[in-house]
Amino acid sequence: MPKATGYPMASPAAPNADDLRFAQDLLSHRRQAIAMLEAAGNELTEDQVRLLADGMRLTYLADSRKLTNLLQGWGVQLGESGSPAASQSTLIKRGETFDQAFLAALIRDTQESVGIAERRKALPTTSSHLHQIATDTASSGTALLVMIQRIAEELGT
Repeated sequence: MPKATGYPMASPAAPNADDLRFAQDLLSHRRQAIAMLEAAGNELTEDQVRLLADGMRLTYLADSRKLTNLLQGWGVQLGESGSPAASQSTLIKRGETFDQAFLAALIRDTQESVGIAERRKALPTTSSHLHQIATDTASSGTALLVMIQRIAEELGT
């Protein structure tokens, strides 16, 4: 399971617009993923999928706290953004189990997270901390994708 890293509470350099947008986008994305992971908890039937979801939720909660601290250190006022988790009935396609549908949603979500991070790495930054967050997110997300895809294959997704 990818681990959250110890990012400092605030960067010494003032962020540029791209830095702020990345931190806010990743925070929103993490909050949405946490909502999805929490909503799925009681519906999951496979132990390995439940363990994956629990580990991801804990990692994303730590990431969210660190991003929140970073943004607040820059003086950004944060609300509770993030859309509600997709309803369980909209996740499941005909012939799929809940676990299979959930893994497919995790794959899409993780691909989006890696995409956000990869796009950020290509832009200039005033914050080496955010560059490191983008690098870590892309790397751990890529490894996570391999893990999720392996589990999905084992379940016949």
